[in-house]
Amino acid sequence: MIEDIKFPQSWDEIPIKVWKELNSVQSEYESTKTIERMAIITDTDPEWIRSLSFAEFNKFQSNLTFLNSSITNEVKTTFTLGRKEYGMIPHLDLISAGEWIDAENWKEKPIDNIHLYAALMYRPIVSKDEGGYEIEPHTVNGFMSRAEKFDNELPITTIYGSVLFFLSLRNVI
Repeated sequence: MIEDIKFPQSWDEIPIKVWKELNSVQSEYESTKTIERMAIITDTDPEWIRSLSFAEFNKFQSNLTFLNSSITNEVKTTFTLGRKEYGMIPHLDLISAGEWIDAENWKEKPIDNIHLYAALMYRPIVSKDEGGYEIEPHTVNGFMSRAEKFDNELPITTIYGSVLFFLSLRNVI
């Protein structure tokens, strides 16, 4: 029953992992892509969605209108996930060679690797004062667990604008 389905209300409820899955949907038919995306968002079977009456299908689809809107590209410099506060690299023009090389390694599949870019750009804040904040240095230690946590739990809206900005910067430099 449609009433039993949990419908997200905005992109703010969509973790990075789900957003990547939405972007991986391939079909030459727009209606097939729509049904696949609706199934992903609601964790339902696409065949079940196809079996709905047209009126039920329209009702189902009307609960997901945010899918037709763009994700905000606002750049967020800090956020909290769980009990930890994360901050974006304060000075992108001063990134290390290691950070740059890692980012270059992921450029062939930027959508698949967006959680890695996010983990590179956002790290735990280690100190904060009125002048700003300092983040942990970029190391292998803890990187993949942070990237996986971001992938599974962090809403795409938290990092989307920052990663787009970073990727465009990377192409200019």
